[in-house]
Amino acid sequence: DISYWTTENEGGVLVNVLSDINMSEVETWTPIGTAARPFDGVFRGNGWLVKAWKGDASLFGHVGAGATVQDIIVDEDCSMTFSGSVTSESWFGVIAGVSYGVIENCENRAAVAVENLDASAETGFGGIVGLCDNGTVRNCKNKASFTVAESVVSNASLNTGGIAGKSHGESSSIVSCSNDGSMNVYARISEVSSALRIGGIAGEAAGVVSGCSTGEKMLIVSTDASRTVYCGGVAGYSTAAVSDCVNAQPVSTTLYRSGDAVYNEYTGGVVGYQASGSIKSCTNRGSMISSSNQQYLYMGGIAGDFAEGEAENNVNVAKLDLQGDATSAVKGVRYASVGGLYGRFGAVQSDSDKNSSNSGPITVLNVETAADNSTTLNLGGVAGYIDSESPLSSLTNTGAVTADLVANFTAFAIGGIAGSTECGISDSKNSGTLMINNGILLKNTSSRICFGGIAGRNVAGDLNTYSGCVNDGEVGISTKSNDFNILPAFTGGILGYTEMPVAVKGCENNGYVNSSGANNKYDGLFSAAGGIVGAIVETVAEVADCIVSVDIRNYAYNRNIDMDPFKMCHCGGIVGCAVGESQSNIVKISNCSNSGALENKRSTAAGIVGFAKYA
Repeated sequence: DISYWTTENEGGVLVNVLSDINMSEVETWTPIGTAARPFDGVFRGNGWLVKAWKGDASLFGHVGAGATVQDIIVDEDCSMTFSGSVTSESWFGVIAGVSYGVIENCENRAAVAVENLDASAETGFGGIVGLCDNGTVRNCKNKASFTVAESVVSNASLNTGGIAGKSHGESSSIVSCSNDGSMNVYARISEVSSALRIGGIAGEAAGVVSGCSTGEKMLIVSTDASRTVYCGGVAGYSTAAVSDCVNAQPVSTTLYRSGDAVYNEYTGGVVGYQASGSIKSCTNRGSMISSSNQQYLYMGGIAGDFAEGEAENNVNVAKLDLQGDATSAVKGVRYASVGGLYGRFGAVQSDSDKNSSNSGPITVLNVETAADNSTTLNLGGVAGYIDSESPLSSLTNTGAVTADLVANFTAFAIGGIAGSTECGISDSKNSGTLMINNGILLKNTSSRICFGGIAGRNVAGDLNTYSGCVNDGEVGISTKSNDFNILPAFTGGILGYTEMPVAVKGCENNGYVNSSGANNKYDGLFSAAGGIVGAIVETVAEVADCIVSVDIRNYAYNRNIDMDPFKMCHCGGIVGCAVGESQSNIVKISNCSNSGALENKRSTAAGIVGFAKYA
């Protein structure tokens, strides 16, 4: 009889476990503590085991704000199965369903299965706790597998985490916890305003997540029905201060487009979507593969989308693959932002952020060939797309970035630091190669392939400055073969393409620039290659104090002779094509030097600027 554990006792009861607990004869378990009368004492498991438990409910239902549950182990000969119909908000964890108190030094070794569940309200499933509501989970471990079956259908959000399904509230903390179990999630979410949130530590995280880690067993997500999926090695969706966490868990997502049933994917090695808060001193070691073909994808070694907050000293060392589905009529995503650290970065750097880096290679094999040419890919060694309020600095990429081309698209923007950026970048370095692999003759003059050793495209801003940056990586096309059929490419050792005001100062390029190679005769397409900037198009700009020490190649068979610069090919030692906005808003190029050779065919070419107007 344990009913007195939750009776009215000032300060609660003290429970000391003195031996293993054999649950083999327990047919129906009633969790300890309810919402009306939670457990509010101290439970000391003293390292003993719960054994032979075939459970379908949490050990503790509700743990009160002043309570502590500690030092209990649910052994590997136990198993947990959650199923049924859920009509109100419900939370399930092996140790506790809901906790407002402290859970510490607890361990789960029992396999968890969620199956045959029909939910019309938000649910959460965790290896330790379903919902941590302004409570603390400390020094806890999950070592068992976690499976959420395809038979789980919900029209509300579903949260799944190796430690906690969800942590809620500014006072919540998950500290020094680890998940070494595999996770397989196949659930289907029918309501478009709801989401599937999956994390190696927490499906959704708030408050503090610190010093947590995951092992090397797979985290797999596969579904054809969830409008939005948030998936992270540590947290799927986060407003928390996330720090000193390490993910080693490989992450694999396969989301199938069926109309708009699957629309958005946010996948990160640490956090899928960071809405606010911070990510500091975190490392991703787990490889990431997306075989999805939904509309939008944001994928990064640290965060898929870091919308707001503060970043500091984050590192990715693992490979990122956007594979798509070569067997499908729609072979891949339509809009993708993929980066070694961040798919999209809208946050700010802390003043101490001096060591953020990516060394993991990034490969894109399949994206959608959209009939309306709307496909867009932003691909960066550090971030796919940057729209931070402040310029970024002190970033490093050594990972190779490689993409296969498709026939119909709006833009491919590939950069050693950022694919596309709305802010400047300073004191950053790329030494990874940036390559397009396959050759397709592109005759759509609205398409843009933008390569930059630092940034592929400068897309917004009153005046963005790129200063003190160095590129040592080869940039552009992966072959010098003259039958390589890529024409509308804009390639720069530092910046590929801009139509917005820009300043590039004190930068150095030591990486070979190879813009295109085509023997197919097609006239009137615009392309440019420059040792520093590929193309500056009808905007005010300054390029100063820059150095180029390598060769530049723009090899294209364009026979246009009407001298329209935007129907010609250009090759320049510093800038390929420099066209200012007007006679009063010009492109200024000063104190730059180029010691590399130019290789070109039927293009304007010169040691400093290939073509200049209002410059």
